[in-house]
Amino acid sequence: MKLQKTIQAKIIGLTNTKREKLESEYSNFQDILQLQNLEFLPIYKKLKLYSATKQQAERLAKRTNPKKEQPLIIRKDLIKVVKTDNKLSEYWVRIPVYKKSIWVAVNFSHKQQNLLNYELSESKLIKGKKDWFLNVTVQKEQKLKTNYADVLSIDLGVKNIASVVQYFNKKTKFYGKTIRKTRGYYFYLRKKLARKKIRGFYKKIKNSKEKRITKDQLHKIAKDIVDWAKKTNSAIVIGDLKGIRKSAKGKGKRFNRKLNSAPVYQLSRFVEYKANWEGISVMKINEAFTSQIHWKCGNKGIRKSQGLFWCPECKEEENADRNGSINICKRGLGYMSKLGVVLAQPRTEAMFIKKSAARLCGSECDLRISRF
Repeated sequence: MKLQKTIQAKIIGLTNTKREKLESEYSNFQDILQLQNLEFLPIYKKLKLYSATKQQAERLAKRTNPKKEQPLIIRKDLIKVVKTDNKLSEYWVRIPVYKKSIWVAVNFSHKQQNLLNYELSESKLIKGKKDWFLNVTVQKEQKLKTNYADVLSIDLGVKNIASVVQYFNKKTKFYGKTIRKTRGYYFYLRKKLARKKIRGFYKKIKNSKEKRITKDQLHKIAKDIVDWAKKTNSAIVIGDLKGIRKSAKGKGKRFNRKLNSAPVYQLSRFVEYKANWEGISVMKINEAFTSQIHWKCGNKGIRKSQGLFWCPECKEEENADRNGSINICKRGLGYMSKLGVVLAQPRTEAMFIKKSAARLCGSECDLRISRF
């Protein structure tokens, strides 16, 4: 499996000449995207653009008719990153422009610098309001592991965006408190500004800042989950969210608003690509009815509230998200053998409990444990 990651960098210390060349290349790239029937337009031949970049623009123009500016695409064999002793910046990047390439200084995050050891792929030049940015894509060949010691199951939701359970010891973590605060703050701020009809500021904060903060928080949550899986040598099972919005009908306007704005799909993608990058398998499991049955006895229970599950058979209360997460994992265990994934630990909780109990009361203790 070939995997890719994007490294974001800021271009610094541009001279006036280099800035003008980037402006010209970027502007001409946007012009080609807006042209139709390129071969019949005399202006097309006059656009000064690096030949390979021009070809990239032509392909993109045939596929889409973008209304907004698009990042300038740089072919993987044309971009080059070198490490130097230069005082301005440790890293310099070669960017192809009309007639001659230019070298620009860039700032890479210290956490991402080790990714530069991988093979470079297609990259993108982005123009900000004041600065220039470069998204450098790297790729590597990764083989997913097939032998694991445990399983982490993830139930995605509204209150807790991710409820994660380590299966054999039932250790549980809930994520989403900071995201709830962020989304709630910006929701009421937008509502307040809309009432006062402060349209300019309302548009400014409507998408940009909230999305940046939320995306950063999602990356941190996904990284923490994947680090946990890596540390415990666990495969990851995650609930498939297809049909989640249809099933939420009739639960009220407020709940539907929270569900529709919850970035659960984005978190699911982040977890999957971060886990695959580390060689960890991620299985998506249909989570239908996993929130309705008790994970211990398998009987149908009652949701007393959004976060509380009650089992009439066992007379037990359980956190609803935790209960759903364990049920997702149980369902996922049945698919693992089909996918070639093997657990080194006991495959059923009954075996796990039996071994633990035998150590406590001795080998002569007769245990009667129901099948898991």
